[in-house]
Amino acid sequence: MVKRGQFEAVYPITVSTEEIDDLKNSIPNNRFANNNEKFYPKLQRLLKDKVREHIQNPITYNILSDKGSDSGEMILRYIENAGMINTRIIDAFNRLNNN
Repeated sequence: MVKRGQFEAVYPITVSTEEIDDLKNSIPNNRFANNNEKFYPKLQRLLKDKVREHIQNPITYNILSDKGSDSGEMILRYIENAGMINTRIIDAFNRLNNN
């Protein structure tokens, strides 16, 4: 479901694992990549493209929140247990916490 302000509409938006893999593979393997080359902005563009298929007006707002805490809450609605999180992600956070 895509929400904007007090308006709410339901669009059948699907992102396949292949599309996610394509996004990940398109990210430069470089820690100095531009912000628009990183995963989250690319995902934002993909979702906007998918929403544009269902509406006529231009999208002038973000589909995903730019706030990390909002994004975390959204993700937690879909993660039922720690086993659903890739071990590489868990390892990365463990390294961040230990530095």
